[in-house]
Amino acid sequence: MDGAAQIAATAFFFANSSTVNQRLKGAKGSYVYNRSYELAKSRLKILKKMGNVFTVTSLFCEAVSIVNSGELMPSNIVDLVMGGLSLSGWGSLVAAGYYILDAAVYSYMGYGFGDMLDKKYGFFLR
Repeated sequence: MDGAAQIAATAFFFANSSTVNQRLKGAKGSYVYNRSYELAKSRLKILKKMGNVFTVTSLFCEAVSIVNSGELMPSNIVDLVMGGLSLSGWGSLVAAGYYILDAAVYSYMGYGFGDMLDKKYGFFLR
């Protein structure tokens, strides 16, 4: 579940960056500039839509996981909050940072922040 949320948060973060429009070169009004700008804008829209689709899918999978297990764990709450944050502008930066750091901790220690919270606090609802 964390992997899907990480992909969604990262994709949404890159889709929200406005540097694509600022880095375009060429004389304003020229065909090359206008065409490049329009292509960049359309690609940015596609990335934003993909990021939203991945995030909503991740949130849905997390909800299904909670319903199937019958338990609400702290890791579920963190995943839902970070998924919701990734739908906003600045929240996507926070969520992407969290998921990247969580993946780094997981690859180094063998368990992530959600596992640490689950061990310490157990479950909230059964």
